[in-house]
Amino acid sequence: MKARLHQIDQLRGLAACGIMLFHFISFQYGELSSQDILGRIGLYGVSLFYVISGIALGHIYGSASDQKTFPYRSFFIKRYARLMPLFVLATITTIVASRDSFEPQRVVLNLTGLFSLLDYDGGIATGAWSIGNEWVFYLLLPTILALMAVRNKWIPMVIALAIFIVFCAFAWSGATELTSFWPHYIHPINHLIFFVAGVGFGKYQLHQRPINWQMPVLGGIALLCFILWPASGDRIALVTGTSRLVLSTTTILFALAWYRINIRFWTPIEKSLLYLGDWSYSIYMLHPLVWALVVGLLKKNGWNLTPETTVALCCALTIGASSISYRWLERPCMQWVNRRWVSKKNIA
Repeated sequence: MKARLHQIDQLRGLAACGIMLFHFISFQYGELSSQDILGRIGLYGVSLFYVISGIALGHIYGSASDQKTFPYRSFFIKRYARLMPLFVLATITTIVASRDSFEPQRVVLNLTGLFSLLDYDGGIATGAWSIGNEWVFYLLLPTILALMAVRNKWIPMVIALAIFIVFCAFAWSGATELTSFWPHYIHPINHLIFFVAGVGFGKYQLHQRPINWQMPVLGGIALLCFILWPASGDRIALVTGTSRLVLSTTTILFALAWYRINIRFWTPIEKSLLYLGDWSYSIYMLHPLVWALVVGLLKKNGWNLTPETTVALCCALTIGASSISYRWLERPCMQWVNRRWVSKKNIA
């Protein structure tokens, strides 16, 4: 097992907090426009997750030069143990708390994770669609790595071009509202380009290359372009046309720059960011449930808090709940699986 990429964990934690804050501000004040930086983070924070996931998996499994050497059994068992316990908990909680009724088939597909293949738009928990996309990418990872390792470089280049063409087809679909475009936007093929880019960065160990002044400059330019790129009106403007191409590129390049320069912070800040990286999945899955619980209790008891206090309270409770989830649910599940199913004597 290769060394953990701490700088990527830091970025993962920041992305999760950005998405959480975007949702809380949207819940409290209404839909954000494409001009708002949080509105952009809300969309491209998930894209950043895909790049980060690709980097981490490319870094760990990139040496599997063909599909025969890929450790299928341990990989999928570990991925299932990492994602599904909390995903199942969030799904069940959403079903119990919801006033809607769900078809048994849809419930089963969500509790097993099979919705990612059979009904990608059928997630129940808030944000379930992105976890479904992750599962699709995990299934494709052995093939992606094998294509990157072939000696005939024309094959991966043709595949990469095909992925880009499909990406552009989604971007220039002619949609005018994000609400109506959403079922198409969340399709895993529309986001595959982010994961593939990350896998390439991780596989070729770009963080080990000599670091020079170009990477910080690249990261700074990418961040400024992401913030300042002109877009207005409905957030559909952020995920279609030239804006989709520019903002996607800046997201990928910013992730690459962060990965390469290995940013070091003051120790307390660095430790805090690493904790947020550990808790990032919990933050992502739990924050909508925390908001619903807090707002529901406030209304039920007639308590009036300022909007800022409500948002701050929900952020604090989400981070607290996420630390508990990671310590008492996610990490124990991963440790148990590693001991029971992924030990050397059990790997086939």
